[in-house]
Amino acid sequence: MQAIRIDGRVVLTPDQLADSTILLRFTHAIDAIDRDRAALGLEHTPEFVAQFRRKRQLSATTYGDLGEFAANIYTISESELSKRLFVFLNSERKGYFDPPSSKDLEVYLKKLLDTGKIIDKFPSCYQDIADARNCYALEQDTACVMHLMRVLEIGLGILAVEFNVSTARENWNTDRSRARRRRGLAAAFEPSAAS
Repeated sequence: MQAIRIDGRVVLTPDQLADSTILLRFTHAIDAIDRDRAALGLEHTPEFVAQFRRKRQLSATTYGDLGEFAANIYTISESELSKRLFVFLNSERKGYFDPPSSKDLEVYLKKLLDTGKIIDKFPSCYQDIADARNCYALEQDTACVMHLMRVLEIGLGILAVEFNVSTARENWNTDRSRARRRRGLAAAFEPSAAS
């Protein structure tokens, strides 16, 4: 069947064979979906991609086939993607988010911290530094500060030993500190003698 002209526009009919240029562009789009599906965790989309490829091998592809396939892939992908959470990163902070591996983080930190002299002495800080970077990138500033305080705590602990300063501290969860907190709360809520 031929293309039909309506009001000067060309209208393609569903049973018309797809133009090779359009078919090539559509195939490239399907290939991109297939490449990205694993990273996105899509489980059923590959079945539709395989179905499209089989159909192309078995018979000529019409515009109706492309339209049907586009509708199916859209529906299944939308369904699968709705079960995923996508996070937007501020472009100014994207460079701080999750290096691909701990080796990359180590290289980054050594470059950042004067060729690694500091990081070599505090290898236990890697994870908290990585977590602080991710929190910063995600604009979770309080969590970022908490991870950096843990990094600082390691360094201060080493300095305390070096300068012979006691690192003993009272744990907030001991019986004595709980009793003190209870007394403090009780005193705070007692009616004042002046009233």
